[in-house]
Amino acid sequence: QRAWVLEKVKQHENALVCVRQACRETSYDDDLRFKLYQYLERSADWDFLAEQIRLHIIEEKDRQIQSELWRRLADIYSNGMNNLEESLKCLNQAYQCDNSQGDVLCRISETAEKIGEFDIARRALDDYIRYHAPSLDEQLKLQPRLLELHFYKPGGDPLRIIAYFDDLLQKSVDARDCRIYLAKAHAMAGDPARAAQLILSVVDANIADEDLDLWCLLADLYLDKLDEPKQGEELLWKLFQMFPERESIFTRLNALYTTPAERKLFVANLEQSVNQSDAIRSNHALVRKYLGFCANILGQELGIWKEAQDLFTRALEVSNEPSADLVKNRAYARCRVPGEARCAYEEFCQLLTDDPFQVDIYRAAFDICKRNRATDRERILKQLAQVFIPDAGLHLDATSLRPKMMDSRPLSDEVLLKHLSPRPLQTRPCPSCRAPCATTCPARQTSAATKSKTQKSQASSTCAHKPSASTASKAS
Repeated sequence: QRAWVLEKVKQHENALVCVRQACRETSYDDDLRFKLYQYLERSADWDFLAEQIRLHIIEEKDRQIQSELWRRLADIYSNGMNNLEESLKCLNQAYQCDNSQGDVLCRISETAEKIGEFDIARRALDDYIRYHAPSLDEQLKLQPRLLELHFYKPGGDPLRIIAYFDDLLQKSVDARDCRIYLAKAHAMAGDPARAAQLILSVVDANIADEDLDLWCLLADLYLDKLDEPKQGEELLWKLFQMFPERESIFTRLNALYTTPAERKLFVANLEQSVNQSDAIRSNHALVRKYLGFCANILGQELGIWKEAQDLFTRALEVSNEPSADLVKNRAYARCRVPGEARCAYEEFCQLLTDDPFQVDIYRAAFDICKRNRATDRERILKQLAQVFIPDAGLHLDATSLRPKMMDSRPLSDEVLLKHLSPRPLQTRPCPSCRAPCATTCPARQTSAATKSKTQKSQASSTCAHKPSASTASKAS
């Protein structure tokens, strides 16, 4: 009662002290102890609670109460202290104290599986089924866990589980889930033809969304185990046209076509699916995605760049929404199509105008320039430079670069690379002439090397920003 009052006035620590004292002074046969245990659980006083329950187990004579205490201690270790190993030990003790509690075996199996003790998990479920005679519904509910433990975890016995599932199917002919799990078991370790028969007996011919995984399993059986590749391929294309957003179906289809001739056939089938599938045509993002995929195969894998360019153009025309990736890929394709270099260059410049920090596009545009005649290269280089001049983020020296652009003398590639480097330059004031210069300024290097006044004056006289007499005469 005192702890309850202290809780009301927000004195939680003092209330917890009272409860601990009550635990020490309350006899083990008093029902009050279980109320105290509940309070300690709400307070998350796990160490003290575990200690008190262990003392209670030692003093308790009733085996059923001992089993209940062991189960409570297992909950403390699993939920409160995150110690599944100790929780498993407590559950074993609980079952030894009262082996009429079959649900304890199910908990032992679940806990053992979480810590990787798969043999213990399987044995616990086997004992539950053998000695506690669960109902048919309860056994059907155990099928997913039996399938997981015996087929997906090491050390299982798949054939024995298949026989057990067959026996369950005989007892419950109308159980749809039983047929599904038996089909999955046969697909992995039994008779694939039997698995296909079971799948076809439960799925709807209209291919409902909830049966999609079963249809995919059936396609895998046709392709991998039943030696019916054509039937499996046709089924996959049908599933893809109905559920184009399922990445796993598209990935499986893509892996079926490996040689160049098969890749070209894959592109043709994929284009046909895009044209015929209502599910794809109603989604502009999917149309762009799959047309772009076709174009990449034609260009990068097969070297058919003109058709790749046309597919990229078609993908862009699907919607008015901008797509920088498609524009970029089309420009790369145009670079390899005779007579399309100028269009590719214009698209590169537009992409650089929208986002100048794209070094790969900058280099691609510069490569186009290098393949042109000298007069065209000069004009294109000037235009490319003007894209970068207004952006201070690339550390361009507009005051020195813009006059070069206006100069009538030819602009060499070296000048462009010097002023349009994709790597940002550090422009701090020169210590001698206070003009902006990079860290490679001779004056900065000399000044950083020594501290003497003689060396500083020598650096000032040779500053990169002060032209020599010969340079001044040339400039005039």
